[in-house]
Parts: sequence; C-alpha cells; structure tokens
Amino acid sequence: ATAQRLLLRELATLPDESATKSLVDLVTDGRTPPFLVADARAAIANRRTGAGVMIAALGRRYDYLRDVLVPPPVGPIAQALAAMKETQAAPILAELLADPSITDDDVKQTAAALVALGSEREAPALRQFFVMYRAAAESEDVAQAVVSAGEGLLKLGGKDGRATVE
Repeated sequence: ATAQRLLLRELATLPDESATKSLVDLVTDGRTPPFLVADARAAIANRRTGAGVMIAALGRRYDYLRDVLVPPPVGPIAQALAAMKETQAAPILAELLADPSITDDDVKQTAAALVALGSEREAPALRQFFVMYRAAAESEDVAQAVVSAGEGLLKLGGKDGRATVE
C-alpha cells in the first residue's frame, strides 16, 4: 500500500496527458483499492493538464451491459476543468448534474463548476436541478449544489433565472 501511494504521488506530479489518463483509469477500475481511489480523485482535482482526457472521461457513463461499472470521477474532473477554465466542458457537466449514478459530492462539485464555466445554454439544466431539489435536498452536498445552481441561474439565466430563484 505504501509503495502504491508513493507511485501515485509521483504519477500525479507528471504534467503529461497520459498521467491524467492513468489517474482517471485508476479511479474507474473496480479493482483499485479504496484508499488509492481517494488519493487519485484528489490528484485529478489538482490537475491543470489533460483537459481532453477529462472531457472524454465524462462521456463514459455507468452502463452494466457494456461493463462500465464505475462512473468517472465527475466531481474532481469538474473541479479541475473549472480551474483550467475549460468552457467546452460545460454542456457535458450540465447533463451530468442530474445523473443518479454520481455521488452527492460529485453533484456539488459539478454545480460549482457550472457557475464558473456555464453560459446561458446551461441555464435550463441549472433551472431543472434547482426546481427539483430546492426544497428536498437529501444531503448537505446536494443542498450546496442547489445553492450553486441558484447562483448559476442568477448569473446565467437572465430574468427567467432570477424569477426562478426568487
């Protein structure tokens, strides 16, 4: 376990896109030990290279029939893409906002990233999420995502967004 953590830390320092791909692959491999998954998720959130790899990973969805059993690390990827200001990821993140296969923490990070990366095109997804969960957030993370969705609506939704939040 110590050697695996050491190798993961070294991998996280490499600036190439292949290192980003390896980190994403570690998280999505069902055989990866949980302690390494947590470390790899943190490393992905801190990445500032490999945006193309991350966006491609967001396209992979949980699909039992196609043997995709672990969803991508949406939250850490959203956090990294927001830090890189990769606006082309906003439509994909908007789709994932209501995806039931991602964790509540991933939903929180995705909503926060949409505030930073989104445009008026993502306002309908933010509105749908806000309306669905504004009075029925199941956890603190989802409640924080609702707050972020409200901020996004105020920023991106124009008069309709303001009216929805009010």
